[in-house]
Amino acid sequence: MKTAVHDDDLKRQLGMDHDRCNGAYEMELPERDALQTAFARNFLEPGGADCEVPSEAIHAANRAVTEAGDQIRSFLASHKLAMVVPMREKGNVTRPLLDTLVGQGWLDPADITVVNHDSDDDAVNGVRSHKGVHIPYWSDTLDTLDWERLLPILNMDERPMGFGKGLSVLSGYLHRYFLSLASGHIPEWLCQHDAEIQEYQRYRALEFLIWALIQYPDAQYIKQAKFGRTNERCMLARCLLMVLAQSLALNDLVRGRCAQLFAQLVPDKWMLTGEFMLRWPYAMKRPFASSYLEETLTAMFMTDICSQNGGSPLYVANPNPRLDAANDDGKESRMQQEISAFVLRMALEAPSLDKWDINTIADLNHGPMAQPNIFGWIAPNDHPVVAEALPANRLFPSVEMMVEAGLIDLERGVELVSG
Repeated sequence: MKTAVHDDDLKRQLGMDHDRCNGAYEMELPERDALQTAFARNFLEPGGADCEVPSEAIHAANRAVTEAGDQIRSFLASHKLAMVVPMREKGNVTRPLLDTLVGQGWLDPADITVVNHDSDDDAVNGVRSHKGVHIPYWSDTLDTLDWERLLPILNMDERPMGFGKGLSVLSGYLHRYFLSLASGHIPEWLCQHDAEIQEYQRYRALEFLIWALIQYPDAQYIKQAKFGRTNERCMLARCLLMVLAQSLALNDLVRGRCAQLFAQLVPDKWMLTGEFMLRWPYAMKRPFASSYLEETLTAMFMTDICSQNGGSPLYVANPNPRLDAANDDGKESRMQQEISAFVLRMALEAPSLDKWDINTIADLNHGPMAQPNIFGWIAPNDHPVVAEALPANRLFPSVEMMVEAGLIDLERGVELVSG
């Protein structure tokens, strides 16, 4: 379906007066410099930040990562990292990723779990062509959960069969946990990675992540950073946290939490990235969320953890193109609105995530998370604003929480990965 040309795109094609744009805001308050320093503190740019020409910056970044190739390969060969790849796709979409990581010997296939969430035969067979890569069926892994006891925590009457990416990710983390029990080997890191990326050899996401770890071996959470990923919409919600922090209508506890989340989430240039790493103990402690909320929940959890233990999240700039499956305006608007609403709900009604337990998650699922997502979005046409009323999402306990509560059949899980 053809859509109209966006007015702003047309205006930019006709030319833009940068002096006019910059002159609109001539005064800046002294708070800006301190804020800019805070935003840049954990932001890494391979090759340095001196290159103003984009092509030179890309070359410098790739050269820096290439120079660390021996160290990167040594780390990956040590089995210190496991990877979870949620896949709900059509066609052999993982070929570029697996041809690079497995075909070129970057990562042992046994260290990779690709979760089949009802992908078609071409997608599944494409993974299976890389012998040794684990490809569990998402529902089989989730069969190990005690759903009779879990459903009241979720505030649901029956087991969910949808909920999208969130359940795929939970299935993958469970699978890696069962493998660690079966083998006795516990990796140091877990990398979560999207499946459908073309020209992966050019993107080099895993290499950039490991490069950042080499620079800061004590890191706890490392993410890709890029611009042009439509994060501008949810950045608005994150910035509105400061408005709430300044509001006299809210109590001191809520204002403080809003200010904290503003400081922690606004520096995250690509909060919604599908490529990130976190230390294994935190991977097992992190809660899960349905649909497309899960990267945002992970960002909240890990920045809360880092604020408590003195650690730092790292954001590593990757200027290489990430050619994943494109979203249309409808999906992107729905996704970003849900995420933005979630950020505000958690700021206003949830405690710091490092303090969550199963009771917290149950309370949130019966409270703010039980509310439907009601909003409007502007489609690229001349019709009225599009109204949306989407079902409520849900929060799921972490693997560690469920193990401690006896919600997982561990014997069955080990049998599943050993068969």
